[in-house]
Amino acid sequence: MNSVYNENIYNELNNWNFGAMLCPFLWGLGNKIDWTITAVALISLCNPLTALLVCIWFGMNGNKWALESGCYKDFDSFSKQQKRWTAGILVLYCILYLVFAVVYVVM
Repeated sequence: MNSVYNENIYNELNNWNFGAMLCPFLWGLGNKIDWTITAVALISLCNPLTALLVCIWFGMNGNKWALESGCYKDFDSFSKQQKRWTAGILVLYCILYLVFAVVYVVM
């Protein structure tokens, strides 16, 4: 039983974190990873390719960083919260897309 649980933890930590990739500054604030805000601010001064590469880096390592931040009491709450982050950011992107579409049509 314990090895199955450890395997699930290992698999979850190596999964892609869409919340960290799509909105690293909000995700970093929510997971109390303060240096992500500094990284995003510095990256915004660079070219778009660098920003894309950093977002990919965040997506690859986001689960590890979030679990190491110590914000979660156990692994199950961590897993559920990261899924909420992904869903919430996707909803945010959909709302922003709709707002921009309406503004474009009205203008």
